[in-house]
Amino acid sequence: MTKTIPESLLEALAYIENLLNDGQIGQALSFCEQLLVSHPQEKELLLLYAIALQIKGERKESLNILQKLAKSNADSSEIWNHYALILFEEHRFEEAHRTLQYSLELDPKNPFAWWLKSIFRTFQHDPQGSERAYLYARWLEPESYPPYPSFSESDLLSIFESIKEELSEKQQEICAMLFWNVLEIPTISHLEQLQTSPIIPLIFLESTQMTIHIFRQNIRRLGIEEETLSGILKEELIMALENSHFNTILA
Repeated sequence: MTKTIPESLLEALAYIENLLNDGQIGQALSFCEQLLVSHPQEKELLLLYAIALQIKGERKESLNILQKLAKSNADSSEIWNHYALILFEEHRFEEAHRTLQYSLELDPKNPFAWWLKSIFRTFQHDPQGSERAYLYARWLEPESYPPYPSFSESDLLSIFESIKEELSEKQQEICAMLFWNVLEIPTISHLEQLQTSPIIPLIFLESTQMTIHIFRQNIRRLGIEEETLSGILKEELIMALENSHFNTILA
């Protein structure tokens, strides 16, 4: 018999989701920890806690929670999806693929799983497969997976050049090296060298980590407009140029 979640807890879970959606990660974590005192085994609460930890960058702790949840909730595709995502972030790619496949076997019409599949295929250098997976996610849930905006290389170059004009002469010299990082998906080995998640540049262009990679395909995934892209890219460029490890990372 499935346990019924009390209405008050359901309201609390919805509140935590709203905090996460609004980017208030610290508050979401704090609220989760308060509720876990009285509801230590509540799977929906534990899942939100794991997601909050993951967003904050505490992936090891998030992974431990998701591993336990997956073992005790083997029929929950939602948990397996997030488990696959955190494995992918930890560069455990084969495990991530197997986990995602299991999730799709549980629920072949889960749009989030097909979105994940599109990301996985991007990093397998399979753009056609990535596009097909994304289109299926869009077909299943069009409001959550809108059509990609189209930014050509010339569009990005135009935006990039207009931003360069606002920078100092010294910064402009370094920018010439950076532009090549704008155009392509990174290699797995490069991501491992940076010790960064392959997902962060796909979901958050602005982050606490050094995200000098603003990739064309990733920009399309985000569904942002040119004016927004220009503002974010400028902030990222300045952050990269001011970072003392910039030249080392580019090399």
